[in-house]
Amino acid sequence: MPDVLWPLFEHNRKLLKKLSKLAARSILKYARKKGILPGIFIALHTFGRPLNWHPHLHASVTRGGLTDDHTQWKTLYFTKKILMPQWRYAVITLLRKAYKAGELTLPPEMARQYTKESDVYQMFDEQYQREW
Repeated sequence: MPDVLWPLFEHNRKLLKKLSKLAARSILKYARKKGILPGIFIALHTFGRPLNWHPHLHASVTRGGLTDDHTQWKTLYFTKKILMPQWRYAVITLLRKAYKAGELTLPPEMARQYTKESDVYQMFDEQYQREW
């Protein structure tokens, strides 16, 4: 996710535990359309190599999965082009809902930058529109 969003997760750490579930749902949504249940392992990392705050996920997914009746293994490839729009939508929706419900507070530096509610939603929209 873009670094613009990192402070939101640092300041609202309870939202971090929802990211793995969102990623798994994005993967499963695509796989289920193909009638496949893949194996998924997701690890949340909150820091980058230089020990800076950098929340991100690492996902390991089998290259295919079991058919719905669990009798066959079918190959399935996951691509960034397919999964990233779903992932962007899931993360931005999480932030929008949390903000609307009063469960997301802006860190002080963001609160100074985004003084109106409409500013916050515009920032969410801008982040949704960019590639990540």
